[in-house]
Amino acid sequence: VEQRADVSSLTSRGETGLHLAVQHNHAEVTQLLLQYHPSTMDLADINGNTPLHICAMHGGLDCAVLLLRMGTDTNARNGQGKSAFDLAKIRGTDLSNTHNAELEQILKDAQKGGGCRQS
Repeated sequence: VEQRADVSSLTSRGETGLHLAVQHNHAEVTQLLLQYHPSTMDLADINGNTPLHICAMHGGLDCAVLLLRMGTDTNARNGQGKSAFDLAKIRGTDLSNTHNAELEQILKDAQKGGGCRQS
């Protein structure tokens, strides 16, 4: 990133580097990508999954917190019409039942329509 790599390059499945980082719950890489290229935060892959959808499917709570702090779109729907929260419940990685106080507060704010952007 610091060497000006093109982090918006896509895989054959339409994934960005951010999709790949959150898939493996690499919080430090996720934070760097969000810091330098926040515009990739809500990009969807060929299945319509945003990085938050990927966090929900893989249980990437650390990365989910980072995305939510940055104000990711919590209402985004994938190609199946599912939100990240829908996928989390289906997959048993319910983001709203994590016993993580910070994540729970961010989710409450997001569900109320309040801002979840970091100031």
